[in-house]
Amino acid sequence: MVIGGGRSTLKAGVIAVAVRTPVVAMAGFGAGAAVVWQHLSRHSNDATEDDLHLMGRSWEDSSASRLVVSSPRFDGAVVTCFRSGQG
Repeated sequence: MVIGGGRSTLKAGVIAVAVRTPVVAMAGFGAGAAVVWQHLSRHSNDATEDDLHLMGRSWEDSSASRLVVSSPRFDGAVVTCFRSGQG
């Protein structure tokens, strides 16, 4: 997950997109995360249109309830992603 941030956040997020590591880019916080979100918009990295829409919104009280933790796909790594309809 990338939230705000500077150069290191931007680099980590862009690398994650490039190597197809699941990433949540909270564009509403601006800075590096907003640029990573722009990359995700062009190279979805398994993010759905709903995921991208939710990541692009401003943070609100209900945003946290949309986070889901799961992913047996990456050798048991915990992956955080948005899913609409949660919470």
